[in-house]
Amino acid sequence: MFAAADRRVSPWLDWLLRQLDGPRLQSGRGGNIALGFAGGLILGAAVFFAWPSDPTAPAVIIAGLLFALGLAAFLLLQFRLSAGLLIGVVLICGLGLGFARSEMRTGAFDHDFEISTRAVSVSGWIEAVDRAGNGRPRLLIRLAGHEAAIRVRVLAQAGEFGPGDSVTLNAVIEAPRRAAVPGGFDSRFFFYFRGVVATGYAVTPVRAGQALDQDRWARSIASLRADISQRVTAQLEGRQGALAAALLTGQRGYLTADDQEVLRASGLGHILAISGLHMALLAGGVFVFVRWLSALISPWARRGDTSRPAAIAALLAATVYLVLSGGAIPTQRAYIMAVIALLAVIANRRPVSRHTLALAAIAVVLIQPEAVMGAGFLMSFAAVAALIVVAERWPGGGGGRLRQALSGLSMTSLVAGTATAGVAAFHFHRLAQFGLLANLLAMPVFSFLVMPLGIAALILMPFGLEALPLWLMGQGIGLVFAIADAVAGLPGAITPVPAAPAGVFALYAGGFALAVLGQSGVRLAGLAWPGWDWQWPYGPPCRNPISW
Repeated sequence: MFAAADRRVSPWLDWLLRQLDGPRLQSGRGGNIALGFAGGLILGAAVFFAWPSDPTAPAVIIAGLLFALGLAAFLLLQFRLSAGLLIGVVLICGLGLGFARSEMRTGAFDHDFEISTRAVSVSGWIEAVDRAGNGRPRLLIRLAGHEAAIRVRVLAQAGEFGPGDSVTLNAVIEAPRRAAVPGGFDSRFFFYFRGVVATGYAVTPVRAGQALDQDRWARSIASLRADISQRVTAQLEGRQGALAAALLTGQRGYLTADDQEVLRASGLGHILAISGLHMALLAGGVFVFVRWLSALISPWARRGDTSRPAAIAALLAATVYLVLSGGAIPTQRAYIMAVIALLAVIANRRPVSRHTLALAAIAVVLIQPEAVMGAGFLMSFAAVAALIVVAERWPGGGGGRLRQALSGLSMTSLVAGTATAGVAAFHFHRLAQFGLLANLLAMPVFSFLVMPLGIAALILMPFGLEALPLWLMGQGIGLVFAIADAVAGLPGAITPVPAAPAGVFALYAGGFALAVLGQSGVRLAGLAWPGWDWQWPYGPPCRNPISW
């Protein structure tokens, strides 16, 4: 039965992936239409959010028309556009995407919820529980009785309540504040797109609210994530259980501020963001296990390719993990790339390439164009782009499988850390000097012990058999924390970096893209760096649409 279905489905998947590869651009050695489309969208969205003046209606209409034209050309693949024309058209498409996304979010701020300096009643359901910078617990509450999904973030003890529960409380709230210093991080920008209309602190304990009929699926998923986190922290106490819960469900509320700072200072803070590493370990682990299991069934192994059912199982596992982890920007990118790679395995095509990265970037920007202004988007795609380029030219280490795996992890840590260093310095104004050392010591433990056992615990959890894999996972996490503590305690582990003008970072990002994705002489141009102090004349790097 599987062989018959495979004969029907595989030709369609092969055709789809062949179309996604796309024709070469007419301008010769200049890459692929998917790369040009992705670059144009990212640049257009970034220019829109960085520009100081409001867009005009005619410009938005033209952008929409050109976007429809560019999208049709991309999907039909019948037009052989030059590189310059393609990027120009799609850049305007990115401008239109930014405007459309901003206009779609304005509905969240047309509400009758009272924002006042005095205490007001806040009723809704808990969407997430995390911690503020000072370590105090913080609740993200989606308000009840509003058509648009609007939220209030308050400092409060959740008590016996958790994500998915209906609650009510009194809180002193205010509109999100501006950046503390000119050009600094403007939380209002990201609050705007998340629908967070106010922040504050509770003045009464959290109480049970009225039964709600809204957001049933979202509340169920939030409750499921909370239940998994509670079962994990019940088995593992302290920082081990807190990190295990963050890795499996994306909920960082159990981690203390000190533990998060230790991971960041040691250069291991990236393991907190569920991204390509986590998705690759999960999908790859499921793929290898199911393929091995399928190979044991002789009739099945003889009649069909065991890699295809393994890819289907890995695709389902990745989808479940996306839902459980909360679907942040790095997770979305990793999931899209995993889906494309697994579809390529099913169609017997090359699973990882620059085209896969470009398609993932296109999908993320189409859904959330504001993501281009965040550190998570930039660091995630920068690391993967550099890894793909190195993988195309690095033959790998010789020797046995263990030696190859260790050399691969070492190269991955070096390349990813180098690629993301500039983004981290610009956004966080500091660098972890010994991040490479920490990653070389901790990532083998994380890759071969922590995440595989976490996956096994998730699979066995419905049957109540998660105790042993969670205990072993906790031992690995303890070793990771021991490495992080040792590295973070070294003299000079953290180096402060002065804030740079946004224009400097724009030049850096452009040069990085040319150096990584360009061809021959274009890469040399990307490595060049201006020797003057290039100032951005328009103030902060991103403009808050709420001020329109």
